[in-house]
Amino acid sequence: MEKEKWINRAFLFGGILFFIFATWFLYQHNLRSSIIRSRQIMKYQQKELPAGKLCMYSNKLQIKNASSFFIGSDEWYVCCSKCAKKLKLNLGNSQFAKDPLTQERIKKVDAYAVLFNGLSDKVIYFKSEENYKLFINKNN
Repeated sequence: MEKEKWINRAFLFGGILFFIFATWFLYQHNLRSSIIRSRQIMKYQQKELPAGKLCMYSNKLQIKNASSFFIGSDEWYVCCSKCAKKLKLNLGNSQFAKDPLTQERIKKVDAYAVLFNGLSDKVIYFKSEENYKLFINKNN
């Protein structure tokens, strides 16, 4: 009887320790990821994004370098194979964006890409750096 109580307590204690460790690990992983993302956003705030740091399908800043592939002679960058497949098919006209200043339709691969605002990893595309500067001056 005593031995069974000891075994039950050991399993209970082990279960509690496992739960605490798993919770701590998930918290650390998510916190670390969040800190890295925040640093990336601050690094590229108000600057042109290098093509290899964004997914041209989801229009988001990537923590790690995006993978590239070609459509014709244009090199495109995406975060995953699903995005690559959708971009190749041009689903939802995904190869193009509207310049927020002129409303002109532009090809993302030729665009000047910047973060939407300082708190977001969302990317917007401009026809040129000049259009971006005019847009910023107009909206400040």
